[in-house]
Amino acid sequence: MKNTNGFTLLEVMIALLVFSVSVSTILPIIVTVQQERQSIHQERLGEEVLHYYYYKFFYNNEVLPEEVNRGETSFQLNLLEETKESLLCVAWQGRNGRDYERCLSSRKNM
Repeated sequence: MKNTNGFTLLEVMIALLVFSVSVSTILPIIVTVQQERQSIHQERLGEEVLHYYYYKFFYNNEVLPEEVNRGETSFQLNLLEETKESLLCVAWQGRNGRDYERCLSSRKNM
């Protein structure tokens, strides 16, 4: 009589091969999704910084800092003044390696 309890070595090795191929396919996707989530969070922080300093500069006439740190992200503030309007921009590099910039404009009273 043949003993048929358990798995053979070949079956275990095939199962491990299927598992490792699945993990090696899914893991880079999970890492990319996590980086994009962190970049979206940084984008929200950047917009929050922009609105906060826009109000402080244009309504309260306070001096703008050149750089603002929130969490692990460093945001650079730039003010571009033209003849009819001023542009306040915030720039940063996202976790995904891309450069981001958001701006708000304000008309000058003449």
